[in-house]
Amino acid sequence: MKKYLLYKDEIIGYQDVLETVKTEEQVAAADIHDLKVKVNNLKIFEANIIKVLDELSNFYFDRNNQLLQSNNDGKKILIFVGANKGLVGGLYNNLFKFVVQQRENYHGVVVIGTRVIDYFKDWEILEKFKGLEVDLNVQDIKKINDFLLQGFLNKNFNKIDIAYTQYVSLSEQKPVIVPFLPFSFKATSGLANDKKEVDGSLGLPIIEPSAQKIFAWYLQQYINLSFFKIIIEAKLAELAARTVSLDDATDKAKKLIIKLQLDYFKERKRSLTQKQIEIFAAHNLNH
Repeated sequence: MKKYLLYKDEIIGYQDVLETVKTEEQVAAADIHDLKVKVNNLKIFEANIIKVLDELSNFYFDRNNQLLQSNNDGKKILIFVGANKGLVGGLYNNLFKFVVQQRENYHGVVVIGTRVIDYFKDWEILEKFKGLEVDLNVQDIKKINDFLLQGFLNKNFNKIDIAYTQYVSLSEQKPVIVPFLPFSFKATSGLANDKKEVDGSLGLPIIEPSAQKIFAWYLQQYINLSFFKIIIEAKLAELAARTVSLDDATDKAKKLIIKLQLDYFKERKRSLTQKQIEIFAAHNLNH
């Protein structure tokens, strides 16, 4: 049986752990709020880009842009969006189980996140990237996005899907696989929906440097934005799962501390009683 002072040391240790867990939980909850603000800002930006592309399609739409060209005969790869940290419950296990069911559809995988690398021991890993932190460094995201775009444009792979956990709410995250490239842009008007060439009755604007370059630039921005949104949603799901997991860990730590405190008082009482008995017995022997 442990001495009651050992229980006291354990209680202090778990109280320290509890404070750390509560701090991590508060940080994760605050980060969720910040990322939600970024998502709302991105939605506004996305709406503006779609509006420009839609209006531009009245005069020019590049159906031959390689980023829009579908090719089902080439190499199809999957991007798995994971993370570097744990404490997310079964978040990535569930995503991996979801992905495994469709493994035969893909020729290889690009893994984001050091925490999930071991899941793909039996897969052909084309590239590994360190998972993105909460600050979502733009250069880190651009590095991944550029790798995918160049690989697609160079025909190293002809179709790219992205597997990630979609944020639904604080208590719900949903594993999904979404198509990324070739990209699907559907304008609501203009040449994108009409194969006839514009007859000039709308009044062709003077566009500099050229309609082709402007269309290509906006399409590129739209694709970059879409990838950024996916990364933010994945990070939101990660933080939500971590918040719930840490909240659960907090409850368990509190219960454990209460149990240790009860054991401590029981053992302390038993020890004090034993000492009193020994003192009483020694007193009787001396008399």
